[in-house]
Amino acid sequence: KKKADSQIRDLQSNNIESAKRRIEGQEASADKDSDTARSENSKLERMRSEMVRQEAQWKEAYDVLLAENNALKSSGSEAMLASQWRQRYETCLKEKEEAESRLKTEKEKSETVDSGKYEMKYRDLKESFRLYRKKAKEIFEAQQAGQPSAQIMQMSEKSNEDSKLSY
Repeated sequence: KKKADSQIRDLQSNNIESAKRRIEGQEASADKDSDTARSENSKLERMRSEMVRQEAQWKEAYDVLLAENNALKSSGSEAMLASQWRQRYETCLKEKEEAESRLKTEKEKSETVDSGKYEMKYRDLKESFRLYRKKAKEIFEAQQAGQPSAQIMQMSEKSNEDSKLSY
């Protein structure tokens, strides 16, 4: 019976401790919830002010277009429309020419930098291959002529130094 009573007391004390922890956790989560609510409210206010500002911009753009349309509907609107299209065309043409000139200068810059570096490497490689072919031809001719291998080795050492790349 004493054992059962002690177990009951232990369970009750464990239940009390877990209830305390839950209550404390709820208080902490309530604080977190209030912080979250405040931050969400501030975000909401910022979004509202942004929407008001955006709506004002759209309203202004609408008013400009409405005034332009009314002006075009009046007499002499064809001349005004033609001048507007001409102005837009000239603006686009100017932007196109500027972009083309920038592209041309960038291409020239990249070609001058890259072409010199790669041109030199190409020449070195070409020269190396020419010397290799010359050496191979000499060895082949020496073998055909029946020269001893010592002379062939001496020729290959001399040619080997000539054919090294200098990068």
